[in-house]
Amino acid sequence: MTARTVAVLLLMITVPTGLAAQTRELLDARLAQSRIRFKTDPSTHEISYAIDDEQVFRLLPAKPLFRVGGSVALTYAELNPLRVRVTAADSVPTGGVVERPAGVLDGFASAWAIAIPRLPVSAGTSPVAAGACPELDAAIADADLIARSIYGDDTAVTFGAIFKEWRTTVDAALAAGRSGPDAIGPVIDRMKGLVRDITRAVDSVRPVVLRLEGGVQDASSGNACQIAVASMSRAARLTNPRARMQQLLALAAAVAEFGDALSAQYMEAATARWQGGGDYIVRQAATESGDAIRMVLAVDVADIEATNTRTSMTIELRRTSRFVREFGVGTTVSSIVRPKYGTSSNAQGQTVVARLPPGKVSFAPVVVANLTCLCDTGPFVTPMLQAGLSTSPDAPGLLAGGGLRLFGAGSGDIALGGGWMTAWTQDLKTLRIGDRVGGTIDIDRDFGVTRRNGWYLLAQYKF
Repeated sequence: MTARTVAVLLLMITVPTGLAAQTRELLDARLAQSRIRFKTDPSTHEISYAIDDEQVFRLLPAKPLFRVGGSVALTYAELNPLRVRVTAADSVPTGGVVERPAGVLDGFASAWAIAIPRLPVSAGTSPVAAGACPELDAAIADADLIARSIYGDDTAVTFGAIFKEWRTTVDAALAAGRSGPDAIGPVIDRMKGLVRDITRAVDSVRPVVLRLEGGVQDASSGNACQIAVASMSRAARLTNPRARMQQLLALAAAVAEFGDALSAQYMEAATARWQGGGDYIVRQAATESGDAIRMVLAVDVADIEATNTRTSMTIELRRTSRFVREFGVGTTVSSIVRPKYGTSSNAQGQTVVARLPPGKVSFAPVVVANLTCLCDTGPFVTPMLQAGLSTSPDAPGLLAGGGLRLFGAGSGDIALGGGWMTAWTQDLKTLRIGDRVGGTIDIDRDFGVTRRNGWYLLAQYKF
């Protein structure tokens, strides 16, 4: 008895408590064979998901749990890296911190309002009739070239507008079914073109700026032409073209760096990370049998007009198996009933052993370990195997059988089971019915442990 009882207790102790607590969640969890796809709602920023080749996305639950067959790809559907950045980092222990990655467009935080001239531009021309003062005509032409090359005119657009156009181009290509590299590649080429045009424009005006700066003199002396040239040079210098050139070169460097990063992460070398066209593999996750992977899925959405928005959720992946182990407690109805004895008098008036009317069944609390089947039996009934221990003081025992786990009954889970039970109960060892005794004390002294077998029915409720 003792060895068997200890064996059952050890079996129950080794059941992972996390699994026991998650049985219903695991049974409700969806099975992913190859990939789990994610995307965010552009207005609410809520994360939705789809399994494998599903085309309909569902809102991600508050505590996402997925069953996987082994290795599964976490992908972001129609990933536009000019709009979002997606990471899937391992979750950290309680008290830890998940470091926030750099935002999608942090390098352009102060660049959205910069006006970009329509590049390239033609040489400067003087709006003043030639001949009156050739030096002034040249100065005006230089100032005109500087203005149109690095400041722009009414045809200039902001960098924010240019970036939006790039982003919209990628969106449209992905919506049309283009692959990720095919959608992003043309925009990277446009970035390179913008960098090239800005660099050429700055290079073209650099000698002009030097010439204007060198021409500054006292605007109150000399003839009228010299005074006009000096005034023009001084006015050009007050616009601080050098600072503007540095601003444009800094923007060009940021665009070039961003384009290189896009090429490295999303183009030729990363082609294998694109799946099904525009789905980008954020992470390839593999689980061992019984293991769970918890990770933080974070989606940073770039917003040019406002603060970037981050949405993150902790998702859990668990390797699927045929059965889920769990603890449970319940109540049994058993055919094993402890016999009851008393005394009576025989024909000679002697005190003898007599059997008292027994109960038909016995009731006892039990602790069970279940193997609940992950079977496609519908949302309300799930078969299970079970083994357990009856803690009845009259007939403690071991039981084994099966049953059905019922869902949807209230807020908890209920199971009905049945099977065979072996119990150890008290019974007479040497005395028999009709044997003469001195009283009930003799009966009590003769009790010993006897093993009995019988059936049981069980009603189980969740811890």
